[in-house]
Amino acid sequence: MKFDPTRRSRPAAIQSLFVLIGLAVAACAPLPTTGAAASNDGCAGEVISAPPGFAEVTEQSAETVMLLKAAIGEPGKGGLCNAKVFSAQRTVTVFRVYNHAVPATKYGSWWSLSPPKGPRDKYARDNDVCPEWSPLDASTSCVVRSGTIVVMGTGQSAVCASPGTSLPVSLANQVYIPNDVRANRVVVEDCTADAAWP
Repeated sequence: MKFDPTRRSRPAAIQSLFVLIGLAVAACAPLPTTGAAASNDGCAGEVISAPPGFAEVTEQSAETVMLLKAAIGEPGKGGLCNAKVFSAQRTVTVFRVYNHAVPATKYGSWWSLSPPKGPRDKYARDNDVCPEWSPLDASTSCVVRSGTIVVMGTGQSAVCASPGTSLPVSLANQVYIPNDVRANRVVVEDCTADAAWP
């Protein structure tokens, strides 16, 4: 039999079929509210209205459903509590505090629209960051390009590993950017050099 590079093997074709079915199911999954927004009960504060450089995405799509599911956290597990999807209308600078000892964390998913302010304990409380998740000892700023889709919202509560340590829901708005270093997908660019923080 002659090799045909356009012909897929049966296992690859079946695998592709399962991926397509998974995407279709995700696209049809209902959100807690209409449009490209979601929330949990017991949240604090309001999701920021479209900040400079962003426009709210109100149409529900497979991409917005998957982003919201990735960003919204269950009570006690961090993430966002209330959230909306936004699209960058131009290049926008975003800011991040991370673990300097693990360079890949520079390109994590959790960002803010303004430079971080200390002290460290207050920042961790305002942004629902447990001590075991990051020592919050370095900062950077990066750019998101026009057309980048992000999720913004107020923080979900987090129960930390240290006994008796828990962080309540937060009024602070955070930005979820779908970076994934392990999958070689980073959507931020033009990042500043590492800087000690605070």
